[in-house]
Amino acid sequence: MTPGLAASEPTSQSVLACLEQENIHGSRIGVQLYPGDGAQPLVDGLRRLGATVFPVTPYRYITQTESEKVAQTIRDLAAGRIGMIAFTSSPQIERLFAVAREFGLMLELTQGLARTQIAAIGPVMESALAAHGLSSAIHPASSFHLKPMVNAICDAWRKP
Repeated sequence: MTPGLAASEPTSQSVLACLEQENIHGSRIGVQLYPGDGAQPLVDGLRRLGATVFPVTPYRYITQTESEKVAQTIRDLAAGRIGMIAFTSSPQIERLFAVAREFGLMLELTQGLARTQIAAIGPVMESALAAHGLSSAIHPASSFHLKPMVNAICDAWRKP
């Protein structure tokens, strides 16, 4: 498939701004969402423009009942057993911090993240990291999708 319309930035706000210039009234639009409510303004905006929206959330994270697995990951991070951590959506970092608070592991998480390379997929994820006083050392220079992020990670691992 070749895109016929492109937003200026890969964000929900830019996609909505781009589609506001189009006549989408009566259109049926599928929207891929990540867990959390970060894309709700996009869904609401599309509906205000008269589109029928079909949201789908293909990515799911460990359930609340499996929080111990996330807590163990935080402990591994703090112990230096994880050399790099990659984030592809803001709900991931929010979940990590929520579990750290729940298990009393905030110090371990902040110390672990401070000494671990962080990869982020793009500007939305960079903003989510910044909200926690973090930034990524590894990220794609442009085209904020998984393949460019994986290439950036590979490049970082090759460096001495």
